[in-house]
Amino acid sequence: MTERPVATWLLVAGDPGQTTGGYLYDARIAEFLRRAGRPIDVVGLPGRFPDADSTAANALDGALAACRDGATVVIDGLVLGSLPEVLAKHACRLNLVALIHHPLADEYGIGRTLARRLFETERLALALVARIVVTSRFTARHLVDAYGVAPAKVDIVEPGVDRP
Repeated sequence: MTERPVATWLLVAGDPGQTTGGYLYDARIAEFLRRAGRPIDVVGLPGRFPDADSTAANALDGALAACRDGATVVIDGLVLGSLPEVLAKHACRLNLVALIHHPLADEYGIGRTLARRLFETERLALALVARIVVTSRFTARHLVDAYGVAPAKVDIVEPGVDRP
């Protein structure tokens, strides 16, 4: 993969054009940054998320390796949470930012074993990032209380709704 010259990247799981709430939120963040004069490229990564498979791990590793040193890389929580070992390879040279809608371990219906594993991998991943953007005060408090995240590391950007 060739080096990515853009200063800011947003990495998401799968097709970034999906019209679910989380993907629309991510698109709005990217749109806001562009309007503010901050170029950002949104990249959809192949593979299975959040219970990442080797395709997902290789895609994340390749995307991060292609970013120039010092680039800001915003990583959606579906991608970030289960791959701390990939993040660790790049955390020293990139400005990694987590975008957390809710912790992966809180996902409904995933089972206790997977929830425990995702809790641990997401806790490790969050320790590697420079900043964390969350969608609510509740999520911010939960990350601080349950995951040991420093409060000063967390920014809250609540989603809004379109006016008719």
